[in-house]
Amino acid sequence: MLSRRKESFTENLYGRLEVVNLGSKLNKIKQRNGVGIGQLVRNGEMLSEPLVHVANGAFYYGDSLVKFDSFVSRGYDIPRGNFISQQIPYDFKPLAPTSFVFGVVWDFSVMYPSCGNGYPNLQDVNKYVDPGSMGWATYILEGLTEGFLLYPKRNKLIGDGGLDIKNDLFNLMPNPMIHSRLVIVENEDDFSIVGESIRKRGCRFIRAELLKKTEQ
Repeated sequence: MLSRRKESFTENLYGRLEVVNLGSKLNKIKQRNGVGIGQLVRNGEMLSEPLVHVANGAFYYGDSLVKFDSFVSRGYDIPRGNFISQQIPYDFKPLAPTSFVFGVVWDFSVMYPSCGNGYPNLQDVNKYVDPGSMGWATYILEGLTEGFLLYPKRNKLIGDGGLDIKNDLFNLMPNPMIHSRLVIVENEDDFSIVGESIRKRGCRFIRAELLKKTEQ
């Protein structure tokens, strides 16, 4: 059973993007399946409690961006989140769920889709980036006029040549109070255009780092 103080702190982390340190002596304790133990960082200082569990965190050392789950399973009293990146913006401050969107460039030279149409589904995406529960990811084809909503076993075509990034993009992403929002594009120019559109809506566009598979 969580104390009221710890329970309140945990609830305040729901869905947030925070800095977590994965490099102290405490974090040498590793769990199975790549889950590591981390400590929250606030104002440049590590907090002694609560310790947090970070999916894919066992493969990293040092300060990292972590997206916390939007809920905690009954009976699970440790805050849980997912590793996002070690590229932390110099002016970064903890962000509420509605204040950020994740992005990644799909590099076909190192990222391989399993779908017959040559594009990834959500399961493929999670092999390379894993921001937690998404529901779906938004994949925009080169040129930004059409794309797909990526589900675990199927894709849904969007735009059909008439997609308007400025007006349509936020309607094509899941509810950030429940799921992580991830936009995938095919080149750096499109990444910049999408990022500018997202920033104009008052959100940070955070690049998700491709996951490591082994410990450093």
